[in-house]
Amino acid sequence: MFAEKLKKAIAVAVAELGLAEAKVALDHPTEMAMGDYSCNIALSLAKQAGEKPRDLAEKIIEKIKGKLVDEIEKVEAAGPGFINFYLSKKFLENSVIDITKRGEGFGRGQGLSGEKIIIEYTDPNPFKQFHIGHLMSNAIGESLSRIIESQGAEVKRACYQGDVGPHVAKAIWGMRKKIQDSGFKIEEAGVGEWGEAYVFGAEKYETDEAAKKEIDALNKTIYEKTDPEINRIYDEGKKTSLVHFEEIYKILGTKFDHYFFESEMAPIGMFLVEEFLQKGIFEKSDLPAPRPGTFFVYVILCDDQSIYIGQTEDIQKRWRLHAGGKGAQYFKSHKPVQLIHYEEFGNRTDAIKREQDLKTGFGRKWLKREWEAGRTRQAGHAIIFPGEKYGLHTRVFVTSQRLPTYETKELGLNKRKHETYNFFKAMGFVYPTIANKTRHVSHGMMRFAFGKMSSRRGNVITGESLLSDIKKLVKEKIASRDFKDEEKSEVIDSVAVAALKFSILRQTAGADIVYDAEKSISFEGDSGPYLQYSYARAMSVIRKAKEMDLKAAAGSGNDALTELPRLLYRLPEVVERAEREYEPHYIVTYLVELAGAFNSFYAHHSILEGKDAAPWRLMVTTAFTVVMKNGLELLGIKAPERM
Repeated sequence: MFAEKLKKAIAVAVAELGLAEAKVALDHPTEMAMGDYSCNIALSLAKQAGEKPRDLAEKIIEKIKGKLVDEIEKVEAAGPGFINFYLSKKFLENSVIDITKRGEGFGRGQGLSGEKIIIEYTDPNPFKQFHIGHLMSNAIGESLSRIIESQGAEVKRACYQGDVGPHVAKAIWGMRKKIQDSGFKIEEAGVGEWGEAYVFGAEKYETDEAAKKEIDALNKTIYEKTDPEINRIYDEGKKTSLVHFEEIYKILGTKFDHYFFESEMAPIGMFLVEEFLQKGIFEKSDLPAPRPGTFFVYVILCDDQSIYIGQTEDIQKRWRLHAGGKGAQYFKSHKPVQLIHYEEFGNRTDAIKREQDLKTGFGRKWLKREWEAGRTRQAGHAIIFPGEKYGLHTRVFVTSQRLPTYETKELGLNKRKHETYNFFKAMGFVYPTIANKTRHVSHGMMRFAFGKMSSRRGNVITGESLLSDIKKLVKEKIASRDFKDEEKSEVIDSVAVAALKFSILRQTAGADIVYDAEKSISFEGDSGPYLQYSYARAMSVIRKAKEMDLKAAAGSGNDALTELPRLLYRLPEVVERAEREYEPHYIVTYLVELAGAFNSFYAHHSILEGKDAAPWRLMVTTAFTVVMKNGLELLGIKAPERM
């Protein structure tokens, strides 16, 4: 990239002035009248040089002049000490020619050559709906995969799916009720029926104590695979979900290299937990781990035979998760010795009531009698990582019921990734090098008028339904256009996906989105279909040129200095920054600006008219189609030639 060449020239000029080496940064001025590149190095080094920034800028300019004559038309100092560079007509003309020659290779680099990177994204759970959060994860993950691949890395796409756990038990419990009550056949269940079954099971789990106990027992049965009927229902549900997910991936343009399932990770993670328990990194603890959404009341025997009663958060603040009270903090001036009783509740109100009840004289007598009679439920050993020893948080890996937590499954997943694609190191004290080799990229919420989504409550908008709604709007929008049925279907699909992905990728990863369906499908302005339409418009010019037997050629005249050629060459810089910062929105912003420049070029120039000007303008148009198509490809958006 020319930007790197220019940075080196500036660095050499600074060194020739006897100044210490400094990082050279380049920006593109917001107004093209101020040049094509701008540098603030004189402002950064003025104090060291003992000069005014503007005077130092002039000295740096004198050193640079004459060194980049083919690329730079003019260099000038601006404002308090900025240095502005204006690209030459020759450079811009050559860059357009280069773009047309390189075609789909333009924008690619080798900065990550030799690197092997695994990217995990989407991660929908079987037995639950593929919701909009999964669409957001997919859009970001797929775009980053393409961007990183474009810079020379070998990329593997991975999807981690929770095929065991409470959500599965709730769905299967709900489906069994449907089968029992209506004679429904499991083979007839589609993703809609499974979604309804999950919502029904989730509601009953919160409101019906008997159902809750059944679902908890069912969860264990699913893990252990001891019931043939449950196994059959489980297999049917999982297959139905995975087939449905693949249909959505095809629409979105994603093909995964590896699928990791939670059920496969737990045994691997359990093996690692036992291994590191023996090494002394993990410890056993009598305090079990609360599950998400549940509340515990604990009764602890202290060294003076007094009994301490409290809820999860209170106990954990006062008692570190160390085996048998080892290393425990004192509370109420007494040392905890043994956990003698604990109870789990679905909501905090019930937990508070139980805590208050146990603190009464009758409650204490009942506890003491139960304990002495040996009928108190004894807690098994949870297995933990005692984070306090290492300046970290304590982590629970196995509950007292011997159930693996998510941390354990993550250990198994990391080991599986390492074995499957041999570059990925595991984490923390298990695989210490993980810290500087992983990166988490988040996404925000997509919001609608009625608020957030929740598949637990059933008011979720599924990914499939959102795409379907967008397709209907696109179909209405292009109804009057002359397409064959097959071509129209392809255009509708690609425009709908573009509308959605653009809305997700247009801003910084992690930011919330307020989705406006009508704006998202607009062919004018800030939208994915607008970029596609700009590309299709340029392709129509190229088709017409072929009919005229007009060939693209150099010989720009003053047209080389128009806005469009001054933007086209920037794609490699933009892609490199998007890769470095893990931010596809840089590409989105660039393509919107580029589309605006092309549409202005199209409006103010008769591209195919004029014997001398037409061949060059056709070449610029061709270069635009190359850059726009390559950029859209990196976003996971198709570029239809007709709209």
